[in-house]
Amino acid sequence: MSITVRDCLKLPSLSDCKLIAGSEGLDKIVSSVSVAEFIDFNHSDGSKIDDYNPNELVISSLYEYRNNSKEQCNALKHLYDTGVVALVLFYVGHIIKEVQPDVIRMANSLKMPLIAVDYNISKSKKYSDVISNVVELIASEKTNDRSLMSPIINHLMQIPDEKRTISNLLHVISDYYKCNLILKDNQCHLI
Repeated sequence: MSITVRDCLKLPSLSDCKLIAGSEGLDKIVSSVSVAEFIDFNHSDGSKIDDYNPNELVISSLYEYRNNSKEQCNALKHLYDTGVVALVLFYVGHIIKEVQPDVIRMANSLKMPLIAVDYNISKSKKYSDVISNVVELIASEKTNDRSLMSPIINHLMQIPDEKRTISNLLHVISDYYKCNLILKDNQCHLI
């Protein structure tokens, strides 16, 4: 068994949120959660950042791009390219007044669930509420799963073909099992 975006939507911190795009990606596996308020596409030398961390659910208000739907679309594409499977968009109606149709189209084309957390001062939902719920669910799944390989196989199958490098595959395995991996060939040369 693996935790999916659909499972995360049932958590107390996300159960009253709206899925506004990307419903085709609800069965994508979630293995980590993080916050990305500052999304940088390039290194200082102008080269593109290629930091791939698959199966991640990201929380953001996209504050930096609050008034620019084209940049919001670019941010979604960049997050997708780095392995993000869903975006929890906080403070909709306050930071981003209204999610624009081009952003919804982009999320749908990427099959990336876009989950809106409406701004409501009386219910003040926090990032930490979502983070703790998702981390607890992932930890519970790992604790209760007695299968050695089936969850990791599911994680690996979700990686797009162009990102299926030895480095990324080993990264996923070592992150899942919380261990370091060294791969050598039959002559003990480091791969």
